[in-house]
Amino acid sequence: MVGLAGAQAIHDGALDPAAPLSDYLSLDVAWPDGVARSFTHLATHTSGILDTDAGYEEVGYHFGATTHPMSLEGFLSAYLTEGGGLYDADANFGEGPPGSRYDYSNIATGLAGQAIGDAVGEDFAAYSARVLAPLALSAGWGHLGPAPDGAATLYSRDEAGDLEALPPYGLATWPDGQFNASARDLAKLLATVMGGGRYEGVPLIAPEVIALLTSPRAAGLDGMDDDDEVGLFWSTETLSYGIWRLHLEGHSGGDPGVFTMMYRTAGTDTGFVLMLNGEPEGLFALIRLARIATLLSEMPEGP
Repeated sequence: MVGLAGAQAIHDGALDPAAPLSDYLSLDVAWPDGVARSFTHLATHTSGILDTDAGYEEVGYHFGATTHPMSLEGFLSAYLTEGGGLYDADANFGEGPPGSRYDYSNIATGLAGQAIGDAVGEDFAAYSARVLAPLALSAGWGHLGPAPDGAATLYSRDEAGDLEALPPYGLATWPDGQFNASARDLAKLLATVMGGGRYEGVPLIAPEVIALLTSPRAAGLDGMDDDDEVGLFWSTETLSYGIWRLHLEGHSGGDPGVFTMMYRTAGTDTGFVLMLNGEPEGLFALIRLARIATLLSEMPEGP
């Protein structure tokens, strides 16, 4: 969702993906090495921003309501600016110059959402909703209100290993994962990207925007497999566990009580969405997940 909104902003000339973030951002990130970063660095997870337990895990989640007490900008300011309450130059940033290493970062994704909003002069949730409007998805950003009717209950396991329902929760960096969607929504998004912006023959997104989203911008870096590459968050990546290995294009992710995969098998017209209302834990669960993903990726192509 963030990548598609960024691609639209780039296409419209509001955002230069290679320009210093300081050209757009409303906050002043204190990069320890003093080297400027760009939107491309955020979107390819090569900015050097790291998610820490003390910051992202302990403060970024708020259980009890879908809206976090801290705003996106407030959390980013605390985590990334000099004097911020969560700022730690050693822990919050990796080593090496920008663009040299792949380190997946949810906080960098939140910062990308902030940068898009600042660049277009509009709240990111509102702007991205307009970009996504042609897809007519069933839901939207979860921090704006309670979960939609019919939403699945999310579960985690307690210390005894028993399932327990999770209360509603919100993310301070909500662009990194707090978009409420159904499996049908994600299948429509995936099919539209696979169709170059067309869904069942109907043009929904400009093909130039899809190309901006998916075109590789980083590849072969430390932290990546040799044949992996990433565009604007949209990745071609190798998923492996033991002898299991799949080469897929799209994205996956999880938070407490939710795990989602949205991929096409690279080089084919077969795509799949896998959505769970609990995170797979333990060897047996991971083996079953690998088996399910393999079966989905090998389904015969439809008409």
